[in-house]
Amino acid sequence: MNIHALVLAAGRSQRFAGNKLLQTIADKTCLLDRCINNLHAASINFTIVVSPANIALQQHCATMHYNFIINPHAERGMGSSLAYGVKSQADVDGWLIVPADMPAVLPVTIAAVISALQKNKIIVAPCYQQRQGHPVGFAKVLYEELIQLDGDQGARAILHAHLDLLHRIDVIDSGILFDVDTPEDLQKFISDTSYPVSTPPAR
Repeated sequence: MNIHALVLAAGRSQRFAGNKLLQTIADKTCLLDRCINNLHAASINFTIVVSPANIALQQHCATMHYNFIINPHAERGMGSSLAYGVKSQADVDGWLIVPADMPAVLPVTIAAVISALQKNKIIVAPCYQQRQGHPVGFAKVLYEELIQLDGDQGARAILHAHLDLLHRIDVIDSGILFDVDTPEDLQKFISDTSYPVSTPPAR
């Protein structure tokens, strides 16, 4: 069963006041690279959705040979980029939605969400201490609803409309709740020993 990861990297980083996904974490690895390394470690193919305005990020993706697409309507918000990514991968069996600014998600958590989708779950979300986080997986049956998304709310409306289809996985992974919105968040990630910053084996 072919599950494809969509890395949402088309945001404007307004609270960061800079190109946060290209900020260095360790060993010349940037925030986006860390997210991609986690996907590599979980053995899943991916597509990065970027904004036409972020030329530096496009150049980085090209240099790193990452598969990426440019959403011409990225300014509409996360929902638009999610829909654009799903349309670009219409032939797969499901999608793993991965915010690019969440570098602390463990590969084992990613693999667990993928595994649940491959066991015919429709919507899958990880939970840490009863709090739901990311990445969230969606099965092919929700394709038509996913490609209609727009605005800043991502897939929240679909989740709320199909709570009966939501399969939650309990994980020992606080990284599913942690995203980098500000320089202080980035420093917390770098300095907090519960979020190891060494680059895992990739590719």
